[in-house]
Amino acid sequence: MAEEEPSVKQLPDGSQVVCEGGICRLLPGAARQDATAEDGEQSTQERGERVELTQGGNPAFVAQHINMEQVDQLVDFGFPRLRAEKALFHVRQHSADGAIEAAVEWLEAHAEDDDVDEPIKEEEKPKEKVVLTEEEAQRRAYELQKKLREDRLEREKREAIEREKLRLAQTKAMLEQNAKLEEEQRKRQLAQLQKEKEMPEEDDSTEEGAAARLKKMSGKEKVAYWCNRLMKKYKKDQKEALRVCFTTVRVYCANAKDHPLEEKFLKIRKENNAFKSRVLPFEGALDLLDVCGFKDTGDFLVINGQPDGFVLGQALKFIDVLLEQLKN
Repeated sequence: MAEEEPSVKQLPDGSQVVCEGGICRLLPGAARQDATAEDGEQSTQERGERVELTQGGNPAFVAQHINMEQVDQLVDFGFPRLRAEKALFHVRQHSADGAIEAAVEWLEAHAEDDDVDEPIKEEEKPKEKVVLTEEEAQRRAYELQKKLREDRLEREKREAIEREKLRLAQTKAMLEQNAKLEEEQRKRQLAQLQKEKEMPEEDDSTEEGAAARLKKMSGKEKVAYWCNRLMKKYKKDQKEALRVCFTTVRVYCANAKDHPLEEKFLKIRKENNAFKSRVLPFEGALDLLDVCGFKDTGDFLVINGQPDGFVLGQALKFIDVLLEQLKN
């Protein structure tokens, strides 16, 4: 198949427009070349000066991004060649099958634009892809990996700081909540003790009256009753000895509560010197231990079976409150 002959158009100033393969070149005329030669020597670039344009008048780079056959189709549809080239250039991301349809849509959408008949500007030339050497590609890959690693470490550092802040905040909130609960519990215990103090004495004026009253009480109330009786009777004259008594009883109760399966913590030998000197002299101390589960079997006070953890816990709380009062 014979190659298509280039078309040549002569301009009035002697210049020529030569079009070949979708590219048109503006060549200076002979008169201009002669005049330039008279002025002095020309550089090689000046002697070969030419302006490259597409047939539609757009910059030559446009031809590299469009299909000239599709341009001809749009021209056959009645669109000016410059507009056809512009449309195909702006929709060049579309596949070849959809380019014509996309170009027609572009032309219809921009038909009223003021610059629709102006050539594409040189600034719109797509940037050429930089081809990297293997060494440059490896260096860029290393730099990217390094940046990603640094970003990950920085992100993990920030996340660790945020987690620590959250942990500290949660710990602080938990401690504050526990302190609040303990304070409320202490107030309730003090209120209970105060209530016990304000109970009429005539109920206990006889053994029958005291026994009847105790019979109606819960384990917790009995603990408060005997603690209150001990405080009323001994706080004024035997404050330090009473503190030692409560401390010893507390040890017995704590051991039984914390070690419910160890037999040695569930019985108290009555002939034990510490027990005889610290607890036995105080009227009501044996009753307090009895309420906590230590039953008198003769030589020993013994908890039979499983200790009552609730009653023992209440006894520990009441005794702690009383020990605080005995410090003052």
